[in-house]
Amino acid sequence: MALLWNFHPYGRKVQAMEPHSMSPFEDLNGFHYHDNWLRNFLSASSLNGRGTAKPNKHKLD
Repeated sequence: MALLWNFHPYGRKVQAMEPHSMSPFEDLNGFHYHDNWLRNFLSASSLNGRGTAKPNKHKLD
């Protein structure tokens, strides 16, 4: 729920006061991936290249 709350679009009153910001995520990071808030949420919450080419296996010592 907290992750979703960061991507919800602001209401009309806040958008009228600050027309350049669309959501809390954009305010914190200074950019957005997509104009649609749901696609922005899905892009940011996926790994999108953060993983390595070879998965690291956990070893018990």
